[in-house]
This record gives sequence, structure tokens and C-alpha cells, in this order.
Amino acid sequence: MFLTITVGVFLLDIYIWEMQRTFFLVSIPSYSRGDISWKGGLVAKTKVFISYDYEHDLDMKNNLIKESHRTDSPFSINDISLNDKVPDWQQKARQAIEQCDVFVVLLRENTHQATGVLREVKMARQLNKKRFQLREKGHNPKAVNGAGEVVTWRWRNLRKWLS
Repeated sequence: MFLTITVGVFLLDIYIWEMQRTFFLVSIPSYSRGDISWKGGLVAKTKVFISYDYEHDLDMKNNLIKESHRTDSPFSINDISLNDKVPDWQQKARQAIEQCDVFVVLLRENTHQATGVLREVKMARQLNKKRFQLREKGHNPKAVNGAGEVVTWRWRNLRKWLS
């Protein structure tokens, strides 16, 4: 029998071996990326890529990352925070988008014009990723074409779209 669990911040692969009715636990350390948690069983967290206007929306991105750290969060975020001034940012962004389960655009007034966001949306569409746009409550910014449905930022909406 083979079992993977999270203990603290360490992901352990546990091999249970039966020999003459005695069980031996052999622990094999593995990497931990925060994408598996213990909640009465093993639950894989949804891996999220965040696309946002690097010049204007850093606070919104940081708030979503805080939400992902909640104990009851069904999603995890691999924050790579690239901007289009980094020479190979498109290659790194594409690799990160390939590894995500859901692509989320953080939507504010300038997002629909942000060059990096538009390129990342194009990549997510090419990779056929599930995608949606997250706007703050009380705001109604212009949507980004091809980035999916616009959803109001509320915890129940995050849980619905990212579970």
C-alpha cells in the first residue's frame, strides 16, 4: 500500500509494508508545493495562474495570494510575477500556464490594455485552459476579450470557480 500525505510543510510518501501481520512504515521524503492537503482524505488543490496588470494591480494579486493561504482554500497559486521587461518572460509564462488548472485574469480599469495580460490570455486560449476574470465588488471594468466570464470577487465565487 502506498500513501501520500502532507505533514506540516513536508510531503511524505508513506509505504506500508505488511510482514507477518506487523506493519512497517517507511517514509520517503518528497517535494512539497502546497498543492495537496489533508482534509479527511487527500484533496488536490486547483493550481491557478494569475494574469494581471503588473504596473497597476500588484495589491489585487497579493490579496488573492492571501486568499489562497486560507486553510479552507481549494486552490494554490504559483506566483511567478513576470513583467514584459524580462527577456524570456513569454517562455516562462507559457510554462507556468501549461502547469495550471485554471487561468485567472485580475480585472481592473487598465487590464484590458495591458500588453502582457493580452499575450498571456492568448497563450491560455491556445492551451485550452479554463479561464475567467475576477473583478472587485463595486467595480465594472472593461473585460479582456477571450479571457472568459467576469466574476465578482467573493469567497463563495472563488470556491465555486476554483474547486
